[in-house]
Formats: sequence, C-alpha cells, structure tokens
Amino acid sequence: MFTAVLSVVFSLYSPIGLGSLNAVQSMLIGILFLAILPTAPVLYYVVRRKIDINVSAREKRTKFYLLASASMLASVIIFWFSSAAIMFAYSLSVFIVTLIIAFINMKWKISAHSSSVSSDANALLYVYGTFLWPISIMIPIVSIVRYKAKAHSIAQLVAGIIVGITMTLISYIVFYP
Repeated sequence: MFTAVLSVVFSLYSPIGLGSLNAVQSMLIGILFLAILPTAPVLYYVVRRKIDINVSAREKRTKFYLLASASMLASVIIFWFSSAAIMFAYSLSVFIVTLIIAFINMKWKISAHSSSVSSDANALLYVYGTFLWPISIMIPIVSIVRYKAKAHSIAQLVAGIIVGITMTLISYIVFYP
C-alpha cells in the first residue's frame, strides 16, 4: 500500500524529474510493478483459501517474495532505461529489501511489514529532508500492530526495521543523484 502512495508522491513531486516519463506514466508503472503485481499472487491464493492473508507459515512466504521481487526488478529496469532517477532509486531499494527478506525468510521469519514501512519512511526522509521526520512514527505503529497481532516477535520486527532502513539508505546513497 505504501509503495503505491510513494509511487504517486515521487512521480508528482520529483525534485529531479522523471527522465523520459511523465508523471502519469511513472505513477502507473510504479503502482503496477511495485504494488499490484507483487500482491496479486497472495490475493489469488487467499481467495482460493490456500493461505491466510498474512501468509503466516514462513515456508509458504518465499515464493511470494520471489514473485514480488521479479515484478519489482521489472520496474527497476523500466525506470533505469527511462532515466527516471527518483523512481529508479525507489524501485531499486524496494527490490533489494524484498529480495533480502526472501532470503532471510528461507531460514527465519522476518517482518516484511516493518521492513517496508521503514524503507518507505527512510526514502521520504532521504529525498525530501528531515522535516518529514513525523512520518517515522509509522514504524513503531506498524510494528506494535504486528506484535499485538502475534504475527512477529520483537526480534523479527527489529530485524525488519534494520533491513528496511539499511538497504534503502545504501540504495539512495549509491544511486540517487
């Protein structure tokens, strides 16, 4: 959900432009490849009653993370060739975070929700500045909700936060102008 919102925000309010794309094209590509396609397989299996909406069983999560990663990689490639630097950096960070979560998930359950919200908050702060620091309140809110729902342990939530913040920061330091 946050990826769709950030795709809109970065497309409409890019401080560095969108390369050969216009704002509508950038939004549609971001929403499709970073939000809709990554979640569609999960929703399909939920409707067919093969999994629960949270994909609680760690063993069943990896294939969904890898499918999501493939969609996100497509957006990375599209934004790279379009010279849409802001969306390239964002989609790259989302792709890297998701791929790392997929690999960690093979051995240990980690919170993708806390990782995602941490990554997105960090991306906003990096692009638009620290005056947006109040957005960071979403990190503990999402983490507390996931903990109270008994979806994750504190260690799984903290690990997700660390992956989200670290990988997004690296992506932006290296690839954002």
